[in-house]
Amino acid sequence: LAAENSPNDAREIIAGVVNATQEMSARQKDLEGRLVMASTEVADLRKEIEVTRQEAATDGLTGLANRKRFDVTLRDTAAEMMEIGDNMCLLMIDIDFFKKFNDNHGHQIGDQVLKLMAFTMNECIKGQDTAARYGGEEFCVILPHTDLKPATHLANVIRESVARKNIINKASGDKLGGITLSIGVAKYNFGEPLSELIKRADTALYAAKNQGRNRVLSESDIADKLVDAQK
Repeated sequence: LAAENSPNDAREIIAGVVNATQEMSARQKDLEGRLVMASTEVADLRKEIEVTRQEAATDGLTGLANRKRFDVTLRDTAAEMMEIGDNMCLLMIDIDFFKKFNDNHGHQIGDQVLKLMAFTMNECIKGQDTAARYGGEEFCVILPHTDLKPATHLANVIRESVARKNIINKASGDKLGGITLSIGVAKYNFGEPLSELIKRADTALYAAKNQGRNRVLSESDIADKLVDAQK
């Protein structure tokens, strides 16, 4: 500007600087807008990934943890309990005569029963516990920080809560009666294969079925009965 003799030339230089500054400002605002959009897209993508992850770990019918998530949670919980030296128990739950109920009333009513099971289990358990659909009409509950006696008590709470429910055909309003549960309870022994824990809970479950159904038996009950039989 100091080298320019003409005011017009100076004005042209200033106008050029102003235009360049305005263009730079516009480009900066455009870049900022693109960055905001990109950040929003990344946040949306993260939400979608989390939803997909949750869906992949959730049983589509009941909303409970599915078998895959059950396996992972059982493994992680067992490791944590072993590290801190606290108890963990497992409930194996089966709906009595569910196949017969399904055959008599149809699969839609059967699905309604499974949803009722999930709702009742979620009502009974605490936030730290994990309820899962193990397969078909069989369910599990992982109970960290829980010894065998309180786990058995909780199993009876779930059994009694379900037994009090009346199944109603939503389409017709007909009362279809109630359902009962057989439940096996086992306690994790530090360091044992988790398959052994599941096997003991499953053995207690089928012992409950063999003894008349609609009951809870723990691994301790099975052991006591075995001792009595050997006397």
